[in-house]
Amino acid sequence: MSIPKTRSHKSIIGQLRKKYGLKDNTPIHKVEQIMKPKDWQAFSEALTFPNGKPSNRGANNGGN
Repeated sequence: MSIPKTRSHKSIIGQLRKKYGLKDNTPIHKVEQIMKPKDWQAFSEALTFPNGKPSNRGANNGGN
């Protein structure tokens, strides 16, 4: 059984918040400074793409 991507990304955010002791009101620029680069990348992808990483769907559809 697989976990839906949305759920796993929320889990990533929660895990990293707990790991670094971040509160909900921590400014995003401070979060980037606090986290290790690999953790920041995972955290920012989870914020940017809540349904998972982007796909190439629609890239070649010619705008139709």
